[in-house]
Amino acid sequence: MSFFRRLYIKQKLILIIMIISSTALLLACGALIVYDQMTYRQVMEQKLQTLAEIIGNHCTAALIFDHEGDATETLSILLKAEKYIVFASLYDQNDRVFAKYKREDADTDFLPLVPREDGTYFEGKYLVLFREILLDGEKIGRVYIQSNLGEIQARLERFVVIVGFVLAILLLVSYFMTSKLQRIISKPILHLADIAREVSIRKDYTIRAEQFSQDELGFLTERFNEMLMQIDAQNVALQKAHGELEKRAQELQKELVERLKAEERIKASLKEKDVLLKEIHHRVKNNLQVICSLLYLQSKKAKDQQALSMFKESENRIRSMALIHEELYQSEDIVHIDFADYVQRLTHNLSNSYGIGMGRIDMSLKIDNVSLSIDKAIPCGLIINELVSNSLKYGFPDGSEGHIHVRLVSENENHIALTVEDNGIGLPKGFDFGKTDTLGLQLVHTLTRQLKGQIEWHSNDGASFKITFPV
Repeated sequence: MSFFRRLYIKQKLILIIMIISSTALLLACGALIVYDQMTYRQVMEQKLQTLAEIIGNHCTAALIFDHEGDATETLSILLKAEKYIVFASLYDQNDRVFAKYKREDADTDFLPLVPREDGTYFEGKYLVLFREILLDGEKIGRVYIQSNLGEIQARLERFVVIVGFVLAILLLVSYFMTSKLQRIISKPILHLADIAREVSIRKDYTIRAEQFSQDELGFLTERFNEMLMQIDAQNVALQKAHGELEKRAQELQKELVERLKAEERIKASLKEKDVLLKEIHHRVKNNLQVICSLLYLQSKKAKDQQALSMFKESENRIRSMALIHEELYQSEDIVHIDFADYVQRLTHNLSNSYGIGMGRIDMSLKIDNVSLSIDKAIPCGLIINELVSNSLKYGFPDGSEGHIHVRLVSENENHIALTVEDNGIGLPKGFDFGKTDTLGLQLVHTLTRQLKGQIEWHSNDGASFKITFPV
């Protein structure tokens, strides 16, 4: 197929026609040869029948008077001129061999012991015949003739040579006529190809192809010319549009330069604002740290344990907010923070704040790579602060060991799930989150509503809280 694709169209036409012509001629010649062979076999059978009848007529007297020598001589005289007869014999009325003939150059000596029924038979490379010899309707003997198929083979060889010669002549004539007549089809196509090449090289769409006929090729040429007319019209329109576009491009270039200058001014302004916002976050963080320090100093003067606890909780809450501003100050993006780093630092500070030794309570974190805005980060950080603080204070009494797990994952494209759970003593029996009088849990409930989220809790093997809120 790849060879056929590389041929020119006139070569393809010639090749296709020659293949069809050759196939048709070969089939016709093959059928003629087969028919001739079948016909000539019938001729040979009739010839043997005639020869057997002649032998029977000439050998009747010898069979009647039992003259074996006369019968042998008669067979030799009648069959010597027939070069394809290799063996023959006469049988008497009791089917015993009476006389026989063998050609001198024959290499076989086939003699049936028992004659077969009258008829001709093709056996291997030979044609054999059995025929009764009758006198006044009574059987007086039988004749057997064996002929080789050399005559058929010779005829076949002559026929093949003649057919081959005729086939070669016909193919040459066919090739000559095809080479001339294919131009009727190939010339318009080649002309179209030349026109298309010229148009492609010169980029001149005013050139037109000559229409040679009113058939499909003529229709193709007409459509080709119409296509050139449309392309020429479009080209004129494009040139006009190109001129307008160049003019518009110059105007846009001027506008672009002005916009770039404006963007540079905006970027400079934004950079100044970024610096200002970072400075604000830094100062807010410092001020919150000062408040934490003041609360810590004030707590040193408190004697009541409940007051000390309230001071510590307030310190942790303010510190959680200070961490948010510190993350924003250190982040390249002043709008979103790396929440994984924030949660790790927050839980570490809480463990130190409640004096939890290394190894007693295992703190594990699983924080997806999510970035939260400050509007989401501060409430979420305070919720983690309250729930982790609650677990550290109440979940593991009497210095017992345990595990706290904080998980923040994206449930889907629009929602984030925050889970804080421990394996401590769990929540009190009959706990109702909406009716609790604990300030920390009330704060969690309020912050969840601020995030427009939902909270779930249960107490099986410890306390577990799950807050789901939109991004």
